[in-house]
Parts: sequence; C-alpha cells; structure tokens
Amino acid sequence: DVLREKEDFPKTLSANTDLEVSLVSFYRALFWRAVDGDNLADQRLAEELFDTAVNLGAGRAVGFLQRSLNVLNRNEILYRDIQEDGSFGENTRRALKAFLSQDSTETLLTCLNILQGMHYLDRLRERPDQERFARGWLARVTFTKSAV
Repeated sequence: DVLREKEDFPKTLSANTDLEVSLVSFYRALFWRAVDGDNLADQRLAEELFDTAVNLGAGRAVGFLQRSLNVLNRNEILYRDIQEDGSFGENTRRALKAFLSQDSTETLLTCLNILQGMHYLDRLRERPDQERFARGWLARVTFTKSAV
C-alpha cells in the first residue's frame, strides 16, 4: 500500500499515525537531541537550534552556538572559550548556562541568525547555481529585537 499512489495524496499522510510516530522519532533522534532541546531553558533557543539543525545539520547548528558563545564571553570573563566541535557536551552546557545568567537570549539568537545567514550567502557565492534557493534559505533567518 503506497500512500503517494492514492488519489488524495498528500492528505493521506496526515491520517497515517505510524508515519507520524516515525517522523517524530526521526526528528527527535537526529536533530532535537543533538541540540539538547529537552534541556535548554529557553524554548526560542531550542527551536532556533532545532530549525538550523534540520536545515544545515546538527553539528553545524551546535557549532554556530559554540562560536557564538565564544565571541560573546567578554574575552573569557564570563566563561572560558569552548571547543567549536559541533558536539553539545558538558562544556557547551556550562558556557550556555553562564552566558544566559549574564546576558539575553536575544543577543545569542541574533548571533546564531547572523551565522546562519552568512552560511547561506557563502554557499550562494560558491555555488551560483543554488541561487534559486536564496529566498527560501534567507526566509529561515529570523532576527529578533535585541537588547544590545
């Protein structure tokens, strides 16, 4: 029974609970857990990292977070620089907790979105044949009002 061959495809997908469970499990395992979504204190940050992970890979999303934390640590006054390895480990958790105790989520979200946007622009410059995706990619970059 192939769902896409049914007359009312893709509406048939919404009625398939097995598919829904599989999709949730897939996204949770590959992206949500990789960005430590269940343990992040700020839902906006969790959703931003998850969205970036789905679009660009979990390692890149966490790498953007680590890079942001390193440039926002006030020259290691708030916390020591962390390795930018794309893995959400204990050092990243500690640095994020230290950052959020002293600064706003909006500042971090702005930095993450700048890095995401720069990634897209770099990709478009390297691969002009990808320009047809430019507007869709850039629509994924959402800036919040920053307290800076």
